[in-house]
This record gives sequence, C-alpha cells and structure tokens, in this order.
Amino acid sequence: MMIKDLLQKQRGTEATIGAQAKVAEAAALLAAQHIDVVVVCDSEHRVLGVVTESDILGDIVNCKGGAYLCNAPVSKIMVQEVASCSRKDDLDDVRAMMIERGLRRVPVVDGDGRLIGLVSLRELLLHQYQAAEIEEGDLEHYFFGVGYQ
Repeated sequence: MMIKDLLQKQRGTEATIGAQAKVAEAAALLAAQHIDVVVVCDSEHRVLGVVTESDILGDIVNCKGGAYLCNAPVSKIMVQEVASCSRKDDLDDVRAMMIERGLRRVPVVDGDGRLIGLVSLRELLLHQYQAAEIEEGDLEHYFFGVGYQ
C-alpha cells in the first residue's frame, strides 16, 4: 500500500503557518488543535520547515527573560531539514524511516515540495495492524475450510 491510499482516509489533518508568523501564533495553533507539529509553508504551500512542541519548549527553557521568544518568527526555531514523503511512497518504507529517525509525523509533499497532507506513525502502525488482522482471519478461514470472506 502507498501513502496516497492512507491520505484518502484523512480530512485535512495538517496545520500550516507562514515563516514570519510569531512563535506565539504557532503555540496557539498547537494548543487549539491539540496537535504536536505545525508545518511552515511559503505562499505557494511549499514546505519550508516544521515547528514542534519540543522546539517551542526548548526555546522557552533557554529563554533569558523578556518577550523575545513569543514575538520571534517561527523561522528562527523551525527545523529546516524536513523528512518528508510523497504519495507514491510505500507505507513500510515511510514507517521504517520514521522509526529510524524518531519521528511521529511526516509531511507528504508533491514533486514541487507543496504540502499535500501529514501522516503519523500511529496511523501507519494502525493500518498495518488492521491489515495483519484481516490476513490472519483469511488464513484461519483457509485452514479450517471455511473459505475466504
């Protein structure tokens, strides 16, 4: 199965923000939508980076006082080397990459780097679990002579 098949089940789960938006705006978006990552995009919806809860919390911990952090643009704290995937990527390959890099979410982009969606490791693992359950049921029916469903 490919990423495009998983995206068809989603309904706009990605949250985006511009590179000049304030860190406080990104934090408000994370809190309002109960999410852990915001994708930073340009005006043509190309992925420039990502900002996570950890990025914001890390800067707050290092803050020496004042309101600098809240008024700084997200481009100051975003991760610019974004691991992403395309619609055509295999779910197993994307899952392996996410586990290897310790990622919880990965943007799905088109050939021009424009954001199409966002997939989570949880979604990938859930899909694989459901597929394994179906396969197990089919094998059980085969072995016990019930036939396929």
